[in-house]
Amino acid sequence: LLLLALAGQFAYFMRDELARHAPLRPLLTLMCEYAQCRIPLMRAPERIRMVAREIRRHPTARDALRVSFTFSNEAAFTQAYPFIRLSFFDMHDRVLAQRRFAPAEYLPQNIDMTAGMAPQGALRTAIEIVDPGAEAVNFTFEFF
Repeated sequence: LLLLALAGQFAYFMRDELARHAPLRPLLTLMCEYAQCRIPLMRAPERIRMVAREIRRHPTARDALRVSFTFSNEAAFTQAYPFIRLSFFDMHDRVLAQRRFAPAEYLPQNIDMTAGMAPQGALRTAIEIVDPGAEAVNFTFEFF
């Protein structure tokens, strides 16, 4: 009985880590119905693809850029919105500027972040950043 209680406590406190394993999710969901806890959405940043991206001078702010992009969830399941890293490079591939964006920073306000990205769903959004300067000739997006 004590081993069962220990296993239950382990599953409760490690549910975020255990929820990453698809075969364990139904059992954790059942457990959380009784324990009134919440299982985080699955994450598969490698299944998120950039569909379109564009960087332009900000229309009203000086020394700023407006970055518009569309990405899609190619996973077969709803997953959490990813963190995004935007990096700017010079012509020698040296990083000039880099910034990480949490979902709350780039999602439009009308999006329910806790609902996650639907399978095969796409999202178009935009962020405003400080211009890294004329030396920046290339940029990359990374999802994690």
